[in-house]
Amino acid sequence: MIKEVKHCSAESAGPLPVPMRRGRGLWTRAAGLLSILTVAGGWTISAQSCCQDRACEQMRFLYGQIAAGYEKCCTSPADKQEACFTDLFKKIDETQSLVLIAKIACDNNEDALVRDTIKEIRDKWLPKIIKPISGIVQNEMIALGRNDYLTIDVSMTRGPNCKPVTVSIVDGTAVNPEAAGGASEGGRSAVPGAAGAGSFAVLPANATQSFTSCNYTVPPGSTLNLRFGKPYNGLAFSGSLSIAKLSEFPRMGSADVGLPTAVSLKASALGHKLALDLDKTSPYNTLRLDSTGKGTLGVALTLSSDSSALIGLVQVGSTIYFQLPVEVSADWTTLRLRVDSTTPGDAITPTVAVVLAGSDNQTLPPALTNDRGCTDSNENRIKDGAERFIYAIRSQLGCGSTSNH
Repeated sequence: MIKEVKHCSAESAGPLPVPMRRGRGLWTRAAGLLSILTVAGGWTISAQSCCQDRACEQMRFLYGQIAAGYEKCCTSPADKQEACFTDLFKKIDETQSLVLIAKIACDNNEDALVRDTIKEIRDKWLPKIIKPISGIVQNEMIALGRNDYLTIDVSMTRGPNCKPVTVSIVDGTAVNPEAAGGASEGGRSAVPGAAGAGSFAVLPANATQSFTSCNYTVPPGSTLNLRFGKPYNGLAFSGSLSIAKLSEFPRMGSADVGLPTAVSLKASALGHKLALDLDKTSPYNTLRLDSTGKGTLGVALTLSSDSSALIGLVQVGSTIYFQLPVEVSADWTTLRLRVDSTTPGDAITPTVAVVLAGSDNQTLPPALTNDRGCTDSNENRIKDGAERFIYAIRSQLGCGSTSNH
């Protein structure tokens, strides 16, 4: 049986520079990590397949993890740096091997193997949604980069059937019951004037005074545009979300006034579908508005798809935090999601700064000033060693033109 190999463009990857070597130090190791791919012939084919595009997206994910890994190792105590770098290089080596396996499986239409391999890549790094001391919720993996975008403008009408829901209150903050454990462990900071640290309560749906959740549905015929490396325009958009109203709009400033209790959204085109469903275990789901009803819908969404064109992405199967601009009418009967293409992608999916910098970086790396490369000569948030490592991998694999971020 002849298996189809899909091709997306006929763009040549061009000549490949040889990665630098620095004696027995960092770049000898870098060359070793690249060998498994170069021995296999690399990906420098004249017609770049869709599978190569997906593989380059995995490398983009890896670049962010390399940058974050270097940051961690370089700031570790001196006596722990060697072990940290050894572990980092091992994970990079293993990940590159897995990306090659996934690409070959994709070329041969072995979707189950692709899915299992991508899961193994994700599990190796275990990227999470975090809330550091800054208080800004962030993704530890790249989702939408600075040059990506999501364009959407839909007004969703509240349905007639609202129902009471059970809500947990942790340190004065309302969360879904499934998130109570994570929130009580410090996942969310207490709001001003809230109960003391460690306070916990459950308000059941059948309580005399309970919170009511209402459903808002995406109108038929809605579409969205997306740039994820490449533009995808006119995607059909459907689904619904449910919000429990916690309080009225604040008189001044912004406040958490609603709790997302369910989200089920779908984007589709040419038979390919991507589902986004609320992760109720996340303590970061909230609707935050100002006195005019404008603000953000912060939701942790798990991405899923059975489409062969999408399962080869590490983002599919992952949970990603989205921060979507919203407008809610004064009577709460309509909720409008509105994002335009001028909004950078990382504003929609906030990402740890060093991960974002590593994933989006396209600049020529600086010269190393020490063997580890723990300086940041061009002050772009990426350690010099990580930057040269990323550049060597990207150049060797010809991914610059395909990821194009």
